[in-house]
Amino acid sequence: MKNVVKLILLLLLTSTATLTCFVQSVKAPDGAYAYIYIRSDGSIDPEEAEVLINTTDQITYHIFGDIINKSIIVEKDDITIQGHDHVVQGNVSLRVGIDLTDRKNVTLDHIRITKFSYGVLLNSTEDCRLFYNTVWENWAGIWVQSTLRAIINYNNVSHNNFGIRLYSGGNNEMYYNTLFSNVYGILAWYSSADTIVGNNASLNSNSGIHLYSCGGGTWLINNNVSKNISYGIYLYESDTIHMTGNRISGNPYNFGIDGTNYIDFATHTIDDTNFVDGKPIYYIKGASDTVYDADTNAGTIYLINCENVTVKDLNFTKNICGICLWNATESKIENVTITKNTYGINIRNSRNNTASHCNITTNQYGILFSNSNSSSIHHSNITSNQKGIRVENSALNSIYRDYISDNTVDGIYLEHARNNTIIENTITRNGIDFEPIPMGFGIKLQNSANNTIYHNNFIDNGEQAEAISSNDNKWDNGWPSGGNYWSDHSNIDNDNDGIAEGNYTIDPSNVDYNPLAGMFHILETPQGYDVEIVCNSTINSMRYYQSNNTIAIIVSSMTSTQANGFCRLTIPHNLMQPEYQVTVNETIVTPIMVEENSHSIIYIGYEHSTLEIIVIPELPSASLMLALVFSITFAITLRKKHVRKPKL
Repeated sequence: MKNVVKLILLLLLTSTATLTCFVQSVKAPDGAYAYIYIRSDGSIDPEEAEVLINTTDQITYHIFGDIINKSIIVEKDDITIQGHDHVVQGNVSLRVGIDLTDRKNVTLDHIRITKFSYGVLLNSTEDCRLFYNTVWENWAGIWVQSTLRAIINYNNVSHNNFGIRLYSGGNNEMYYNTLFSNVYGILAWYSSADTIVGNNASLNSNSGIHLYSCGGGTWLINNNVSKNISYGIYLYESDTIHMTGNRISGNPYNFGIDGTNYIDFATHTIDDTNFVDGKPIYYIKGASDTVYDADTNAGTIYLINCENVTVKDLNFTKNICGICLWNATESKIENVTITKNTYGINIRNSRNNTASHCNITTNQYGILFSNSNSSSIHHSNITSNQKGIRVENSALNSIYRDYISDNTVDGIYLEHARNNTIIENTITRNGIDFEPIPMGFGIKLQNSANNTIYHNNFIDNGEQAEAISSNDNKWDNGWPSGGNYWSDHSNIDNDNDGIAEGNYTIDPSNVDYNPLAGMFHILETPQGYDVEIVCNSTINSMRYYQSNNTIAIIVSSMTSTQANGFCRLTIPHNLMQPEYQVTVNETIVTPIMVEENSHSIIYIGYEHSTLEIIVIPELPSASLMLALVFSITFAITLRKKHVRKPKL
């Protein structure tokens, strides 16, 4: 009975087909047969499929109508299949739309292919070609594996998981394809010497063009890669990639190079005709004694094997790296703004480099030191990144005088890091975005030893600090210099020395024995001899006046209930020799003094006054205004005493 029904349906379908079925679609009966074979002898199998595919010369095959719920398996070389824009449509049980496994010199032209696991499968093929096909809503649109010299041109590939997927093989060409709304536009793994030219890859949910472990001289030329949901062009663990004339825009991460080895970073040729959001890519190899500043308008910079190169006064946004250094030495990064990259600054296998006065925000990693030594980041803001500063497999680096705040996970993370110095930073509100229990840290050490960490302010982090398998780290500079300020410590100072009572313990091997009782501040001076200040009041301003060798500090209470406060100043003798005259609100006071060989420590205690607000109908005089200011805040003034000569 079933065979009779199938035969009737086939006869009905055949009788309604016209001789000019290039115009009218002809559908094969569902379930009659699942596969149409073009056999090695040129025949069509089964024969009833000849109503859908036929040939007169066994070289060119024509698809006469839409092929529904069927796959085409090609077993013959040296043929062309002309689709005339008819559909080959599958279902959940069919794996491949058109299977060219082991074929040579087969061309697919103007075929529309949809709803298969693999729209077109090129597996172990040679010299096959795909022209003007439309491939959509498959798991993989065009899958190219272990294939040589495929030519894939002018195809429209959309709404697949993989648009064009290359795996192994090489010397393939992809010209002028449109790839949109896939997960990956073009994804190549372990392929070499391919040529990717003039493609338009947009609105893909991962990458427009993604090369993974590719090399051997692959070319990317004049591609337009825009508005993908994650990456534009991403070269990962790939070598010897040549890029010219590519336009990459509107992607969260427009362009980037990443990997672990020298060849991943140092073997490419990428010229400045490649643009990210309208700015040129600078991929610099072997430069020395060069400055890249605002005049370059650089969108991202890679310094490879460079020495004494300066990057300054630039904005970097929306790339894998804002700035990347690989095997760079003695180079400087100054006054740059870096936002919304995977790595704000990526320093790898480099040494003796410096980043300063940078604003590094909203990146996945603010700054990464990896296998890099004797470098520094200072006087910079590292804020609102996922991870602030990460130091891995690195030594002898310095992190100082930075403001590190509001990073989602950790402010500073050290892993397999040794002999690094972390001092004079404010580290606040990191790791607090995890609910209901904060899981991030102000600073975290893992398998790290002999690091020096003191004179930092740890304020209101999710967890202040953690050390895992980390020993012999130094968390304070001894008495009276002290350790770090911890906002969750008692911070009671019974001895009036600026050191809080009791230790601050991270774990038994990581202890701050001299925690500071107030926040740590630095007053920098033109002479380069800086004043250290520990204070439990709010410092509204602090200044050094070189003309009369005077330090002036204005403080106010940190809370409405704070009754007493202190400031402890450490003054280098090279800046100001003792003795000192100290006044609080123009009243001379006697501070507690400790004299060291090279500096003086002055402890000044005071009572916070009760504030009074006065409303008057007219503007006060200058003298009254000054009095009102001092009724709200304290002014602490230090100056070197002058000995008056007696009058004659």
